[in-house]
Amino acid sequence: MSFIKVAKNFCDENKFRFTKPRKQVLELLLSRSNPMGAYDILEELSTENHKLSPPTIYRAIDFWVEQGFIHKIMSLNSYIACKDRHTTNHIILFICDSCKKVNEVHIKEDIDFFNINDSIKNFHPRQAFTEVNGLCAACTN
Repeated sequence: MSFIKVAKNFCDENKFRFTKPRKQVLELLLSRSNPMGAYDILEELSTENHKLSPPTIYRAIDFWVEQGFIHKIMSLNSYIACKDRHTTNHIILFICDSCKKVNEVHIKEDIDFFNINDSIKNFHPRQAFTEVNGLCAACTN
């Protein structure tokens, strides 16, 4: 089953609308190996006859981020599709400083961050991301 069908089924099962902008944003990010900024997405999806507005794109992006279908890369202020419907809470994003390619790794074990320091014992994370910047194998050579 294609990832777009997985996303549509997810929306149907959870009574979310699978709108055209949501579909377009997800399709675009799935077609790219590098992350894209919101305004790059806006520019790519807008045509001369049909200009999309920034709020439309941001709503679609925010929806997919909340549902775990795309990830925000904080250090680049950009987004990348998550091609795996993971159930883990901790994700490590390896970002190449040269080519900007991103590799995603899911940590399957629960990490007990909250026994590290008493001041965060009552903190309840939704999701944890770690970004690791460096050079990928292709750019190292």
